[in-house]
Amino acid sequence: AAVAIVNRIREREGLPFHWFRNIIKSPTWYVEVVEELKKIDDSICLLDAPSFFELLRIYLKETAPFAGGTGSREDPFLISTPQQFDHIREYRSQCFRLINDLDFSDYVREDGQSWWPLGEWGSGDNAMERFRGFFDGGGYSIRNLSVERKAHDLSIFGVTEGAEIINLKVENCSIIGEGRLGVLTGATFSTKIEQVDILDSQCENRLSDHGSNAGGLTGPLYRSVVKNCSVKGGNVYAKDCVGGISSSMSEDSEIIDCYSTCRIEGITNVGGITGKVN
Repeated sequence: AAVAIVNRIREREGLPFHWFRNIIKSPTWYVEVVEELKKIDDSICLLDAPSFFELLRIYLKETAPFAGGTGSREDPFLISTPQQFDHIREYRSQCFRLINDLDFSDYVREDGQSWWPLGEWGSGDNAMERFRGFFDGGGYSIRNLSVERKAHDLSIFGVTEGAEIINLKVENCSIIGEGRLGVLTGATFSTKIEQVDILDSQCENRLSDHGSNAGGLTGPLYRSVVKNCSVKGGNVYAKDCVGGISSSMSEDSEIIDCYSTCRIEGITNVGGITGKVN
């Protein structure tokens, strides 16, 4: 299967049903197609595409969201591609294990944008949008992921609560935003992070006037534990609350047996491990 990403040129009068059935967004539409796919000289083409659509690109969609597993702790969902990793956001409370390195150099999400964190802040019922699952990196690496947006909690996993992230390497990643930034997580609630190494990555709060909160591993920690982690090389920048491991931390959080050798730049509340303990 595949998803064709198209722009609407004019109204859908006369649109064949098999093109109409899976339109879910406007003015950019995402249309799932199967029988219309044809491969010609190693190029993917669409048959019978409506003439009043401008085809932007075709996203090859895997038939299964993961490489295996059921999402339990004993049988976690298996992640082998960047696309599968992106699918975690649809199963935020499940368990996952990485089974090979992931390179995001050429990855573009289905919406045509760069990376967006897996977990979001939310409130009330929407707080369930935070990442609450278990992720085992298996000792493998996430490489070359980058995002630059005027937004908070930019990171790989975004906002986490009650989560556990272990045994992972992150290499040559770039996070540039405006608040509560970290390479691995943004705002981090009641989360355990263990044996995670950040290598040659940058986390910079350069898109807001006050530029607060950036950490080499996490944004602010609340009731969380970070253990046996490191940040090597790269740089972290914010005007206030900037640290080599976390941007700041509550007094009921712990950072145990961790170290940082990254370059840290800031003006107030700057620390090699954390910028501020609240």
